[in-house]
Formats: sequence, structure tokens, C-alpha cells
Amino acid sequence: EDQILAAIATVGELFGVSLSSLSYLDTHADNTITQARIVAVRAGNGEFIPLSTLPATDIPATQFPLLTLLHPDANITIGDMQTDPRVDEGTRAYIAVTGARALLTLSLVVADRWQALISLNWTEAQDFPQDLVELMNAIRPAASATVASRRAFLEVQAAQQQTNRVFNASIDMLGSATFAGYFISLNPAWGKTLGYTDAELMAEPFISFVHPDDIDSTLAEAGKIAEGATALFFENRYRTKDGSYRWLSWNSAPDLESNQIHFVVRDITPEKAVQQQVEQARQQAELLASMSNALSQAVNEDQILAAIASVGELFGVSQSSLSYLDTDADNTIVRARIVALRTGNGDIVPLSVLPTTEIAAENFPLLKLLHPDRNMLFGDLQTDPQADAGTQAFAAATNVRGTITLSLSAADRWQALVSLNWLEAQVFPDALAALMEVIRPALSATVASRRAFLAEEAARTQSESRSVQLETVADVSAQAATSLNVDDLTRRVATLMQDRFNLYHAHIYLLDPNGVTLMMTGGSGESGRIMKERQHKIDINELNSIVARTARSRTTLIINDVFSNDFFLPNPLLPDTRAEMAVPMIVGNALIGVLDVQSTILNRFTQEDVLVQQTLAAQVAIAVQNARSFAEMQRQAERERATSDQLRELDRLKSQFLANMSHELRTPLNSIIGYAEVLLDGVDGELNGEMDEDVNAIYDSGKHLLTIINEILDLAKIEAGQMQLDRKQVDLTEYVTDVIKTAQGLVKSKPVEIIIQPDSVVPFVSADPVRLKQVLWNLVSNAVKFTERGTVTVAFGRADDHNVYIKVMDSGIGISDEGQKLIFERFSQVDGSSTRRAGGTGLGLTITRQLVQMHGGEIVVESELGKGSVFSFTLPVFVTPETVG
Repeated sequence: EDQILAAIATVGELFGVSLSSLSYLDTHADNTITQARIVAVRAGNGEFIPLSTLPATDIPATQFPLLTLLHPDANITIGDMQTDPRVDEGTRAYIAVTGARALLTLSLVVADRWQALISLNWTEAQDFPQDLVELMNAIRPAASATVASRRAFLEVQAAQQQTNRVFNASIDMLGSATFAGYFISLNPAWGKTLGYTDAELMAEPFISFVHPDDIDSTLAEAGKIAEGATALFFENRYRTKDGSYRWLSWNSAPDLESNQIHFVVRDITPEKAVQQQVEQARQQAELLASMSNALSQAVNEDQILAAIASVGELFGVSQSSLSYLDTDADNTIVRARIVALRTGNGDIVPLSVLPTTEIAAENFPLLKLLHPDRNMLFGDLQTDPQADAGTQAFAAATNVRGTITLSLSAADRWQALVSLNWLEAQVFPDALAALMEVIRPALSATVASRRAFLAEEAARTQSESRSVQLETVADVSAQAATSLNVDDLTRRVATLMQDRFNLYHAHIYLLDPNGVTLMMTGGSGESGRIMKERQHKIDINELNSIVARTARSRTTLIINDVFSNDFFLPNPLLPDTRAEMAVPMIVGNALIGVLDVQSTILNRFTQEDVLVQQTLAAQVAIAVQNARSFAEMQRQAERERATSDQLRELDRLKSQFLANMSHELRTPLNSIIGYAEVLLDGVDGELNGEMDEDVNAIYDSGKHLLTIINEILDLAKIEAGQMQLDRKQVDLTEYVTDVIKTAQGLVKSKPVEIIIQPDSVVPFVSADPVRLKQVLWNLVSNAVKFTERGTVTVAFGRADDHNVYIKVMDSGIGISDEGQKLIFERFSQVDGSSTRRAGGTGLGLTITRQLVQMHGGEIVVESELGKGSVFSFTLPVFVTPETVG
């Protein structure tokens, strides 16, 4: 630019120019000037001025409107920039800094595009000569062409520099090669990516670095140049200096003029890794979807294993298995139970071919190494130090060398173990181990769900079985409760048990009273009937009988294989027995008998059966004992009934005898009393003193004997139910008064006072007047009889709305506690001395109590020895129709 400016400025210097400059014009796409860039400045003396001394080198058109006045074919001449109105403030300010006053511009244009601006400046105002203007116009074409050429060169140079920067800085590998296959040029990215120097890469044909598996496809692409291809696109793996390979993507274009191939190559190894991961993820997703679908439709362990094994079969698995893990309460593995086995080609293998399906943790310590979140990989079980002897022996028996175990757990509880096995030692690919981890959650959930279903099914089956058992127990209890015949009871129970428990036979033996023989009292079916008819029995000391052994030991015994047991006693009526259980029937400490059940199935009886049968045996034992007790009670009742009938008959005969005798005695006795009374009245003449005393003795004794006979007759009538009451409305006060008046004669000879003590209001009572007076007389005369001095008081009045009370109180000798228990019994008195002193038959109080009870009342006594006695009883108040209304 300096040289261009120097060539032009020499013209101006002829006219005393002070300063000249060259500015490149930048434009928009429509050739509108956007700015002027000062690229060279020269003083009038030919020296170049550094651009850094200028206030600015970029002159924006927006701040210097003078630029908009430029014309491609005309110069701008300004004689005095301080006064010329065309000069804008920006231009004036800029020129003032440079000290210029006059300006002449030469605009340069090529192909209708602004190129540059030549400015000639003077420090003094000027009148420009015409020959200067013409000269400047004359040099315009040459100057324009020169400047345009220079600017084109600069643009090419800039582009080349940019290309070089891009070439060297590009992360893509750029370069060219000959058609012979040797590199010519390579950018630095090749060394950074592959590790080689340019010389190392250029020393060999580029095909020698291609992966052997990709050589053919790469040469095939290169061969397309001969076919006229203008662009080549392909991928291959290229060897790096460390021997590994990286994926490269080639975009190539042949240049036939230079016999070269230019290419842009990108390292796509990361993208390939991502693609591989995406593809693996896609395959895993498809596999998981397929497996999930298969698992969702699986209804048994074989189908679950088939869904899982499809994963391993992609990797050539020889055998796969599914084992359930059993644990204790703290989730420690106790055993693994193999529940499904499958070959690599999908065939289900019967579990019976295995040496065992129950793998105890104590014999296979490998189970203790399981982790809920990690697989266990054994490339060779026979040499791996982690494989215990039990595992190695099992693997050898099944021809397994390599194995992967996938442990499954759910809710922190072990569920199952999946094993993928190979017949040869293995080096497992990472993809397989990763895939196994991916399928773990879905598989764990499925297996946990299956095991929960199985547990629920087992619980339901057990519940149903228990329900049947409980129903049977209830039915047996009902049968036992409704039958009091031992033979019928045992037969019905045995039949019910055979039906409900699906047994071959059931029968019940009862121990005889001597405790030496077990008698079969009830059995099921025809064989039971025949054995009962034949009075089948077993000696309790029989050695080969499970029934006898159970009776002796009083414990439940089971023979689950009768042919392998020496203590089985065959019965020709039961030829198909294969298992037998005998249960003792015990009540308290007493052995009642033995319940015996038999089955045609080996190993039929379990501990659960023992519990049920023991419950039944206990109930049947109690029922048998109850039936026996009931039978004994019936026999005893029959004996007592016969005795009671005999006693009643004797009592009836006695009562009849007493009644007859009393009647027979009263007839002559009345005659004796009557004649004695005639003699005492002097009808047959006056009696002397001794005769009068003798006849009085006859009269008194006859009256006393008549009283005794009457009492005996009354008691006989009462006990025979022949006495009837004639109830009437009775004034109690009147009757008590009459009795006391009569009793006054009894106390003439001793200091005893008889007192009457009625309440203010005493209602009428409902009573038989004759029997009421008899009751009152018996009580009052008794009180006088046992009172030597003091009082006898009769108190009476209303007890409540329905009853009246009567109390006879004395201050006599009193009655002991033992005597109070006897005084109302027939022919009983307190003691012999009293009887001798007071006399009497001992029937008065008996009759009194019976008469009171017949009136609906009850008589009681309160007494203390030496302090007198109180006899109290009640009578019902007489109720009139008006009172009822």
C-alpha cells in the first residue's frame, strides 16, 4: 500500500501537497460504502507516517457523511475545509487534527465496486489548478486497477491463511493422497488421533493401517474412483500406534487433474461406542420386553425359567436352573431347592435326573457368599478357589464347568437363585454380566410374586384341610355327644373318620376292666362289622402290634411303611394297609383305649395328622367315659327307682296300717273315755275317794291316748295326701284369744303368764279354722310345756301386703343348734330327759310344719339354750273380690 501511495502521491507533490493517504472502502452487498480504512499515509516530503499516530484509521460512513458524496468518476475538491458547507462536523474535526485545510479526493472503482480513496491534503486553502484535476483523472484507471489487484491479492492471502489455520487447527483429520494410496499431506489431527508422525503415516500405503476385517470394503470404495465417482463416503477401523483401532469416517473427493484424493476424516470412535451402547440398549430393551411379556404369562417355574434362560441362550448357555431359597427368621439362607431345570436348546429336564434337589447351606457354603446385588461368576468351577467341595461335586455330577449365578431378593428377603451353566470353562463377556444385572429387578419381582402365590395357595390348601379337619372334629364331637351307647358311638366315629380323612380303615379298641385286653368295639366298613362280630381283640402285651405298643407306652405311634417295620401286626381283613397310626385314648390318667387308623398310601401320616387324631382320640375317650358313666348311672337309677318304689309301698302300707289301727283304737277308746266320764258324773252312783281318783286316771290317760292317736292319724292323712283344707275368712285375733283362754288351764300350777300381743290392725287371714287352731294350740301348749316360769307371748300382725306373721315366744329352756335341726322331724324331741319330763309323741311340730306349708307359709325357729325360743310362721291375707278389683 505504501508503494501504491508513493506512485500516486508524486503527482500531487508536484503541486505542493502536504499530506496524502490511501484508504480502502468497505461496502455492503449493494455496494453502499460502510467505512473507509486508512492503510497508508505519506508526508509531502515523501516520508511515511505511522498509522498509529492517527486519531483513527477506520472512518465509518455514519460519522463521516462526506463519504456518501463520493462519485466513481468525479473527484471531490474542497479549497477550504473550514468554510466549505459540504464538510460535515466529523470530517472537519478529523482534518483539524491533521492540520489540513484543502482536500482533493480520487475515488477508485473497478467493475462497479468501490475499491479505494486517494486523498491529497494541503495545510493552506487552495484554488486547485485545472491541470491537477485532469492529471488525477488521467491516473484514475491505472490506480483503480492496481488497487483492485492489490485488494484481491490480500483477500486471497487472507483466505489462504484462514485455510491454513483451519487445516492445522481442525479436529478433523484433513489431507490428500495419491491414487497409488500414499499420503501426501496431513494436518496435525492425524498425529493427535493415531499417535503416528506424518513420516510414519506417509511411509506406508494408507490401506496397511486398516483393520483386516475392513480392508475389502475400503478397497471396494476406493475402486469406485475408476468408475467415475466424484465423492467417496465410507467407514473403517484404523490402527493406532499402540495397536488399538479407532473408527474413522472418510469423506473423499478425487482430483483427476492433480491425480490426488483430498479427504476429510473424522474420528467417530465415541459415536460408534454410543451407537453400540444404543444398540445394546435396544437389544436389551427388546429382550427385556420379550422376557417381561413371557414372565407376565408364566404360570409355573418352568415357564419362569424359560423366560430367563432366553437371555443366557444368546450366549450359548448349556443348562439353566431356577432354585428357591429358604431362609430362617433373620433371612439367613438355610437351603436352595431346585424347582426347574432347562437345557440350552429349551428342553425341560426332569428334576429326578439330579443327584438331589435340596441343597443345604451347611453342605454348600457357596450359598453363604451370595450377595443380593451382585452376580457370582465362575469361569471354571473345578479350579476356582471359591467353589467349595460340595459345589464342585454337584457340578461334576451334572457336567458343569462354567456358571453365572443371579441372586434374587425382594423386600430384603432372599427369593431365588438363577444359574446359567456351561459344559466348558468360560470367559464371560461383560455384556452378559451387564444384561443379567438389568433383568434382576423384573425377575426378582416375578419370582417374589410367584412364591407369594405359592405360599398363599399352600396356606389356602392348609386352611381348607384344617377346615375339613375341624369340621370332622366338630362332627365327631356331635356324634359323641348324641350317642350314649358305647358300641354305637365307636362304630359311628370310626365310619365318619374313614369318610372324612379318606382312610382305608379306622377302628377303636377299648381296654377291658382288667387292663389286659384291648377289645375292638367299633370299626368302619364291612371289615369293621366282621371284626366286631368275631369279637376281635388284642392282648396288651402283644409285641408285634402297634395298637398294643401304643396302649403300653400311652404315646402316638406311626408306621408309614408297614412292610419295613417289624412291629406291624397284619390283619387278613385289611390286606391293602401300607401305613398305620395308633393314638392313645386317655382321660386324666386313665387309659380308655386306642384309636387306630390305616391308609393304603405310603408315608401317609404326618405330625399334623397326629395333632388332629390326638384331638379326636381325646374327645372319643371322654365320650366313651361319659357313655359308660351314663350307663352306670342308668343302672344305679334303676336300682334306686326299685328301692324307692319298695319304700313308697312300705310307707303306704304303714300309713294305711296306722290309719286303720288309729280308727280301730279310737272306737273302744271313745267308749272307755265315755264310761269313765259317766262314772265321774255319778250317773251310776257316787264314787268314793279312791274310786274317783282311779276313774280320773282312766279318763286322763284315755284323753292323752286319743290325742296321740289323732296326731298319728293326721300325719298319716297328710303324708297320704288325703287331708284337704277348708279355707275361710278367719279373724286371727279371735282364734288366738280362744287358744290362750284354753291354755290358761295349763299354767294354773306354775308361775307362767300367757300374753297376747296383736298389732293395731290385723287383717283377716285365709285359713282352715280347725287346722289353724290346731297349729296355734300345738305351738302354745309346747311353749307352756317347756317353760317352768316366765312368760309365753303370742304376737301377730301384718308382715307385708300379702301375709300376716304369728310369733310364739317363750322364756323356757331353749333349744340347742343340733336340736333345732331335729325338732320338725317325726317322732323327734330335743332329748330323752325332756320327753320324760314333758311327755308327747314327737309328732306335734311335724304336723304343725306340714299344716303351715299346706297354707302356703313356712315355719322357722330361733332359740338359744337356756334363753327361750321363738317359733314364727306366716299366713296369707284373705283377699275379697272387692280387694282384687
